[in-house]
Amino acid sequence: DTVVALQALAKYSEMTFSDKGDVTVTVGSSSGFLEKFHVDTNNRLLLQKASLPTVTGDYTVTATGNGCVFVQTVLRYNVPPPRSDTSFSLKVTPHSNRECLGDPVKIFEILISATYVGTREKSNMAVIEVKMLSGYIPVKSTIKKLTTDQLIQRSEIQMDMVTLYLNQVGHYPVNLSFMVEQDIDVKDLKSATAKIYDYYETDEQAVAEYNHPCNTDDNSRNSS
Repeated sequence: DTVVALQALAKYSEMTFSDKGDVTVTVGSSSGFLEKFHVDTNNRLLLQKASLPTVTGDYTVTATGNGCVFVQTVLRYNVPPPRSDTSFSLKVTPHSNRECLGDPVKIFEILISATYVGTREKSNMAVIEVKMLSGYIPVKSTIKKLTTDQLIQRSEIQMDMVTLYLNQVGHYPVNLSFMVEQDIDVKDLKSATAKIYDYYETDEQAVAEYNHPCNTDDNSRNSS
C-alpha cells in the first residue's frame, strides 16, 4: 500500500508541476476575519500561515489565479488525562528561585513526590514518566545524578520525556527532583503530565499535571 501511495504521489507531482503560477488564496469568515496568501514563482517554497481567531466558526477558502497550491488546517487541543489514584499518590511541583518578573524563567526544577497507597506493603518496580512542557528539555546531568540513589534502578532521557525506574515505592513518600531548561520559546504553554505505574501491575497507576512555575493558574494538579 505504501509503495502504491508513493507512486501515486510521484505521478501527481509530475503531472501538476509547473515552473509558472500565480495564485491568491483567501480565507474568510462570516465574523469578518479575512486573510490572503499570494503564491507565485518567487515564494512557492515559502510556508505561509495565519492563526484563526476562533476555532468554533465557519470559514471559507477560495483560490484565484493559475497554479497548484497546498492548503492545510491544523487544530491543537489539550485533553486532561484520566485520573486513576487507587494505588499511588503522585505530586509534581515546578520550582524556581527566580521571581517571575521581566525575562521568563528559562530553567527550573521539577519536584516529584510519589507514595504507594495500595493494599500491599509496597509496590513492585515502579515507573515514573514525566513529559516535558513544550519547548523545554531535561538537563541530563541532573537526571544522571539521580541514578546514584539506590532506589532508582535506571533512567531514560528523551527530548520530550524523562523515565525513571524505581526498585519499589512504599507507604512513605519518595522525593525526587531534576532540572529542565528552555530550548525553544513557546507561547501560551499548556500543562504537561506525569505518570507513575507498577511495572508488573500496570493498572495500578496515578497521573498528575504540572505547568511552568510562572503560570498564574495552579502550577500542578496532583493525583492522591
